[in-house]
Amino acid sequence: MRVSSFCLLFGLLTACDGEQGKEAAPAGPPLPQLQARRLTSGQKVVLDGTLSDAAWTAARDLPLELEGNITMHLKACYDDERLYLLATWADPDLSMNRYWEYRGQVRWEKHTGEDGFSICWSPGRLHEKFREQGCALFCHGADDTGKRHVFPGGGTGYADFWYWGTQTTASHPEARDMWLREGDAHRLRGDPQPPESDNLLNQSAQYSGPRFMPRRVNRRTARILYASNIQELTPEWIRKYWKDGKNVGRQVPLDILRPRRGSRGDVLARARHHEGKGYILELSRALETGNPDDQPLGDPLIPALFGVAIYNGRDGAGHLASGPVELRFLPAD
Repeated sequence: MRVSSFCLLFGLLTACDGEQGKEAAPAGPPLPQLQARRLTSGQKVVLDGTLSDAAWTAARDLPLELEGNITMHLKACYDDERLYLLATWADPDLSMNRYWEYRGQVRWEKHTGEDGFSICWSPGRLHEKFREQGCALFCHGADDTGKRHVFPGGGTGYADFWYWGTQTTASHPEARDMWLREGDAHRLRGDPQPPESDNLLNQSAQYSGPRFMPRRVNRRTARILYASNIQELTPEWIRKYWKDGKNVGRQVPLDILRPRRGSRGDVLARARHHEGKGYILELSRALETGNPDDQPLGDPLIPALFGVAIYNGRDGAGHLASGPVELRFLPAD
């Protein structure tokens, strides 16, 4: 993905001053506002990465500026149970660069890039700081409380975090639902899930390289490796069958893809890349999931506060982030 030509999505989150039941008074200049339109009777949103649903035609568009003078277009709508988000951004190149590349002599080179998008929802206690700094609040400074909740009124310094990527979330309709703690050097953690859920890193314990390769190889499995389509790849096997060097340059996916279940699979997503143009991404989540690691949504009185970022598909590239944005749930027309 070229940095000069990409941009993306959006998100949301309930903002609060740390006291449950009270609306936080806005501070500072007005923020960009995304308005979620309530679906009318008979309207629905089908997550398919297209703009075919009439609901998107009626929804209000928010052009949102990211770092680097990149513009993405966001829309939102909701019904009694779910929020639906639409993001479109220009990017002529599809980047799927998470793979091992064979260099010969049982040596592999790791590549870790993919085009991606994330939403960071503001925690209650950090409402005012998030309003000023947006997602950067979780990259700089520290407040290690040892607590986890993101509910308004909890005030614990944690954020709800959603991630979508061209490879790591491509094969199943769920984005990855995660959580993030304020402060330096705090890595993202996935929401709880049952066993045998979510992706596995395709990493061998015997050497620096992949443990598995596709059992059946076609155009898609060159980039996507399903858990149902794997065979073990050992150093002995490589030495025996790849002796002539004809497989130098061969690529094996870095991830073994499996569905996400439990709280980690709460966020549904579908996307399409249109060659030479860009991405259409649709996401959806229940307004109330019942999980203590998810931000409640849908309050018509208190705006949801969020920030978004998009990720460059090249190895080692950073991301471009928005400032803080408000999401307001509009009443029915």
